[in-house]
Amino acid sequence: MKIHCAYPAVVAFALASAACSLGKAPVACDLGPNASCRGVDMSLRDLRGIDLSGADLREVNLEHSVLAGARLGGADLREASLKYADLRGADLRGAKLDGAQLRRAALDGALLAGANLEGADATGARIALADLQRARLHGAVLRRADLQGSDLEDARLGNVDLEDARLHHANMKGADLRGAMLTDARLAGAHFDGAMWVDGSSCGPGSFGVCRGPSSVAD
Repeated sequence: MKIHCAYPAVVAFALASAACSLGKAPVACDLGPNASCRGVDMSLRDLRGIDLSGADLREVNLEHSVLAGARLGGADLREASLKYADLRGADLRGAKLDGAQLRRAALDGALLAGANLEGADATGARIALADLQRARLHGAVLRRADLQGSDLEDARLGNVDLEDARLHHANMKGADLRGAMLTDARLAGAHFDGAMWVDGSSCGPGSFGVCRGPSSVAD
């Protein structure tokens, strides 16, 4: 079934396929695992629980769409627009989100272990209680993001912007925070044991809410 993306169309995720007009030529997109949907407009859609594992979703428009519980493991979402999208509990393990727009998106409880979010803009996003172990976030913007209780063990956070972010009780063990911006970030209860601090020093045992080490920055 082919559907034109007339704004603000909303369709159920169970529809077998969708087609969206891009410029002058319509581009077909059969929704499912390993789908090829590059550049397709799927904004304002109800896609909760859909299986798009391994799909090519580069440069897609999923703004305001509902993808709660969706399976997106290994999907390619580079440069995709996911502003205000609902991705709560979604499986994004190993997904490519380099340069993606995630401003004000909801990713509470999402699985993002091993995902690549380098250069992504997640300003104001809700990412509480999410699994971000070993995720790559170099150069990402997470200003005012809510990461409370999230697991960022061994995550790569070099030069990430965490200004005014909420990191209460987050697991940051072994994380690389070199060059990260933590101005006004809320760090109470966060675990930094074994982490690499913003100045390149190592955080020792007992680094709760602050990096404790011979040359660490503690504020």
